[in-house]
Amino acid sequence: MTSYRTITEKIAGKLTPIEAYFFYCLALCSDCKTMESYAKQEALANFFGIKKIDQIRDYLYRFEKLGLIKINKFDVHGQFGKFNRCSYKLNNEHFILISNQLYSENISKELKGFLILLKCKCYNGSNTCQYNQNVLADELNISPSTVSKKIKEGIIEGYIKK
Repeated sequence: MTSYRTITEKIAGKLTPIEAYFFYCLALCSDCKTMESYAKQEALANFFGIKKIDQIRDYLYRFEKLGLIKINKFDVHGQFGKFNRCSYKLNNEHFILISNQLYSENISKELKGFLILLKCKCYNGSNTCQYNQNVLADELNISPSTVSKKIKEGIIEGYIKK
């Protein structure tokens, strides 16, 4: 098992910080080599820390619409009959590496998601980002005030250095 997950940098500008964090959680629930997940939506909701399975379903369909995952629906025959299952194949084209440790850090999901999005805008293979806050806001499709707030929060928590 690897200590990181690959995530497509294509999420930058398409996903909110919360959605980016869920995409990371989905990656953690996926095979690290094939980037395919057979996790049930209930298990994903529990792993993500919410009770609304409908929200998980909405995220998954949004990711599929954006070309970030491919949903494969199939029938499973079990002891009690036939039922539907889904697998999720994550796009990891033009990927970045995110440590598995981020999941257990004691910071908000939104800050975790912002850090993931920020990593998408770093120089390839580094943690260096040269964008100013306004350009970064445009690149991430997030308001400049949110970018400023999350950068300050990241600095205070020790995840970002200016």
